Amino acid sequence: MEDLSDEALYRAIGEAVVSSQLFERFFVVTVRFAVMQANVTNFTDIKTVEAAKAFKQPTMALLKQISGSVEIESVEDRVTQLVEDRHRVVHRLVDEFPWPGPASDEHRFELLRLCETVKLESLAISGALRPVIEGWVKRFPEIDFA
Repeated sequence: MEDLSDEALYRAIGEAVVSSQLFERFFVVTVRFAVMQANVTNFTDIKTVEAAKAFKQPTMALLKQISGSVEIESVEDRVTQLVEDRHRVVHRLVDEFPWPGPASDEHRFELLRLCETVKLESLAISGALRPVIEGWVKRFPEIDFA
């Protein structure tokens, strides 16, 4: 039997939120460098990314900006769904689920599944994007991996 306690739900929500935030950071770095600067071949031509601005742009706006790029084509639909699911957890949880409070096991299970999906898909899409940023970085021997 699945643990449907409040404690398990709070943990699942926390893991979903943190995983999606880490994904968003990785997505921004990958897009800003490996996708938007895909043609850069000289280390000195790389445009820096100002973190204060780069991480404030919504993921969907950034995705729309680079839509159709070969580098992210395979994950574009998955990113869109992940963002929607993440919004459900972060912004609409109390509207969609009668929780916290007296919620049925069915509602608790549905919330747990949603959080698990957000967590696992955040990790999976990051993993799918990893070769994109790694391939781009390897073009620049000036970047030390140590």
